[in-house]
Amino acid sequence: LFLTLERGRVIFAAFFGLFLSFAFLAGHFQTFLYSLFLIGLIFIYKIIVRRRELINLKTLKLAGAAGGVFLLLVAVQFLPTWQLTGQSARAKISLELSQTESLAPQSLWALLKPNYNNVAFGGYYGPWDRTQNYLFVGIVTLILAGVGLFLARQTFAYFLGGAALLTAAYSLGRYFFVQPFFYKFTPLFNKIRAPSNMMLLAEFAI
Repeated sequence: LFLTLERGRVIFAAFFGLFLSFAFLAGHFQTFLYSLFLIGLIFIYKIIVRRRELINLKTLKLAGAAGGVFLLLVAVQFLPTWQLTGQSARAKISLELSQTESLAPQSLWALLKPNYNNVAFGGYYGPWDRTQNYLFVGIVTLILAGVGLFLARQTFAYFLGGAALLTAAYSLGRYFFVQPFFYKFTPLFNKIRAPSNMMLLAEFAI
């Protein structure tokens, strides 16, 4: 995405569409949707910051090239899957079901503690699946992220800080208002559960 917008060449847009298709065809739609959400936020950010350079027909052509390559490559799986989703148990899920495996606020301590709730060894005693509660990034990493945010004085650093806060807030699910908002107003977010998985993006942003 960065190369496509900064170089303005169709070849980068085509590779962007190719890599998006890899993510889609990997088969875990929730991860793809979350990734697409962050990519969409970055795209909107770039358009706002560089609107004089990017709001033009060329950017529209680049987006069309990326989207075209993506759609052509995923069509073999997407079309039959779309037909099948109407019969899926998740075709319509309630807000309560979408909030199962919300990240409990106290689990955020796992960002700082490498073995929180004994997650790294036998005898794990935390909530549900340990893989969704193993959040450790470390005190040093968080300090460096904070210092970088303060010293960078660049809008993209602030954007990443905001993205980390937004996605971490979403991961709290039923414990906070962000995930219900997405469930009601954002397409496809009403078909997925386990909002704790959004912490993948929060840690990426950090």
